[in-house]
Amino acid sequence: LSKVGDAEFKRVVQGLGERKSESDKRLGQEFMRNWAEIVSQKLTFDRRENEVKILPTIKKDEVVNIWKEMVESGEGRVWASIVPSNGKIKESVNDVIEGSVF
Repeated sequence: LSKVGDAEFKRVVQGLGERKSESDKRLGQEFMRNWAEIVSQKLTFDRRENEVKILPTIKKDEVVNIWKEMVESGEGRVWASIVPSNGKIKESVNDVIEGSVF
């Protein structure tokens, strides 16, 4: 992660902002997003808009530091959901992921 250049990091952040700015394509997507807010009892129904606003303020060093503190130190966990072309979800939990995320 620390090997990712500033330009590439900026491009990834911009792409994430664009993706989060997209409107829901299906009613089910909107339902699941709002239901997750209800289940978590957070009720921040404008979470995506808030995240898009704050994305440009995120600095690469902050992300690298969080990664080092939470993942490389073994203190945190990484959860990955992989959806292969057959549509069946496979999930795995790793204490530490070796190598680059990108």
